[in-house]
Amino acid sequence: MAAFEQVTLQASPPIARVTLPAAAGAIAAFFVSPPQGATSAVLLLPGNDEPKEWMLPTARAAAGRGLAALAVDLPGYGESGLLGSRFTGADALAGCAASAIAFLRDRGVT
Repeated sequence: MAAFEQVTLQASPPIARVTLPAAAGAIAAFFVSPPQGATSAVLLLPGNDEPKEWMLPTARAAAGRGLAALAVDLPGYGESGLLGSRFTGADALAGCAASAIAFLRDRGVT
């Protein structure tokens, strides 16, 4: 996480580390958007054995095509697990997805 923090400080476009609220607990994510902003986005959900940070090349490719990208550590995995979130089944996934969609909508992304 310390190495990724260093990447975020030098990134272009900027990488914003965010925490999403969810019933399963805090969800760690990062958000990348092209300089001109975006009205569409991709939601990146890594598998259970890879962290959201591995999604950075895909997020940058999306931004290069005019899309925002939100990469999320699922409940109980990666940094989200360190923040205390727990995977409790379909409800935890639904809450994570709803929180991610709300975050994007709050930024004008549909």
